[in-house]
Amino acid sequence: MRKFLSGAIAVFMVSAGLVAVAGAAVEAAPGAARACGTQYTPPCVSTRTKATAKAGTKKKRAKVSVQVRANGNVRPLGVLVFVISPGGKKKHANYRGGTITIPMPQLKPGKYTVKISFTPAKISNFRPSTTKVRFKITKR
Repeated sequence: MRKFLSGAIAVFMVSAGLVAVAGAAVEAAPGAARACGTQYTPPCVSTRTKATAKAGTKKKRAKVSVQVRANGNVRPLGVLVFVISPGGKKKHANYRGGTITIPMPQLKPGKYTVKISFTPAKISNFRPSTTKVRFKITKR
């Protein structure tokens, strides 16, 4: 009798709209901005991108070392994009924490600037960050 009575009450509550029934999950549109710090999401963690460059020669490639830091003991995950100017050449590298060293492409002698952009993984609550570093390519 108790089972029948509790089942009847449950049917009544669902039909009256007093209890919600789970539906399909709603996802954000692709490319939508990440909502951080709202009522239902945790706050975003700011990141700092630090880079150093080692000069190169015409035969030996220059190297850029990058480290992305965040507050606390968390490791940012994401993608690093290197844009070399002048020239506009691009390189991409996955970042999983620690220091990553990337050899630059073969370049002509001169002065170059690399803009490094950190884009966090979609599943993380990190903010993007950027930095610039300069290096020189000599003839010898």
